[in-house]
Amino acid sequence: MGMLEVAEKEDLVITCKSGVTIRMKVADISEQGRATQGVKLIRLDEGDEIAAITKIEDQAVSENAENGNGNGNGNENAGEANEGPATTE
Repeated sequence: MGMLEVAEKEDLVITCKSGVTIRMKVADISEQGRATQGVKLIRLDEGDEIAAITKIEDQAVSENAENGNGNGNGNENAGEANEGPATTE
């Protein structure tokens, strides 16, 4: 069992020993009063356990979005011809 302080602008990543990983926005987690039993964020299969809980700052998400069109190569001109050196086979 553990505790992690998070801010509303961050994301939370929960990884199970079985390999299941979920990511959620902290802002989407409902707040409860002090007399409640808490909020269930993930349903575990029998015998499974939480392996890690990590917070991801919003800045990391926005940096990836600014690098291009989201296809992972930073090329904002996706679909256009790539002008590079010609290759022969």
